Amino acid sequence: RDPARIRIAFRCPIGFGERKPMQGTPAQILEDVAAYAAQGVDHITFDPMASEEGPLMEMVERIGSEIVPLAR
Repeated sequence: RDPARIRIAFRCPIGFGERKPMQGTPAQILEDVAAYAAQGVDHITFDPMASEEGPLMEMVERIGSEIVPLAR
């Protein structure tokens, strides 16, 4: 197998608030995304840190409006 063709995917919790990897402000989260990409990660799946439907939907909407547009 050609090592250059191997893709790396990463699934991680995401949250807005206390600063940890993939948590914090949208700008901080995007810095983390860039750091993982620099290490060869091709695909990141965010796992929103919310267990109830209302907060979960708010988190998904915030990811879609504040992170995804800036990541392109």
